[in-house]
Amino acid sequence: SAFDLLNPTFLLILTFINGIGLAMRWPVYAAIVPDLVPRDSLHLALGLNSIAMNASRILGPLIAGLIIASIGTEFVFALNMILSLGMIWIVVRWKNESYVSTLPGERFFGAMRLGAQYIRQSKPMRSILLRSFLFFMQSSSLLALLPVIAKDHFHGNANTFTLLLSCLGFGAILVGSQLQTIRARWNPNQLATYGIIFLSL
Repeated sequence: SAFDLLNPTFLLILTFINGIGLAMRWPVYAAIVPDLVPRDSLHLALGLNSIAMNASRILGPLIAGLIIASIGTEFVFALNMILSLGMIWIVVRWKNESYVSTLPGERFFGAMRLGAQYIRQSKPMRSILLRSFLFFMQSSSLLALLPVIAKDHFHGNANTFTLLLSCLGFGAILVGSQLQTIRARWNPNQLATYGIIFLSL
């Protein structure tokens, strides 16, 4: 971007690579949370983590918009790189007890085959994966269509898209802040079901 080398093809390739990085990084962050809090407080910590992620959904576009308007697009990419390197430094320095397994090591594809076999034999795991698949399919579709909605239905621009994105984040923060009360009223299965229904509306 700084040297004016960013074209649609290069941008798609970089976005694809970024998706690979996110798929590798998110499980690490999810695995860190249980190490920070006791088990009985884990649901509160996960709710707080969700609030933080959705708060970044509001603040991120606003900060990016201010940077783009004041000094240029390339500085947004530079800030993203700096923050990513900072997170890498934190994860690398993470002091965690290493677990030495007494079992022999497994090869990558062999472990995947065993995982697939376990999923086939576990009805609860199949149910969880199906729900996750359906949830991310519709939530990803919503995010993908959000720019089109902002442009065609509201006749808006980038500011309209930012506002819609912020509304999504604000709604998630509002529910996350009431998670303790909601969990006292509904069990996890009801929460997952009602959450998918509300999202589909």
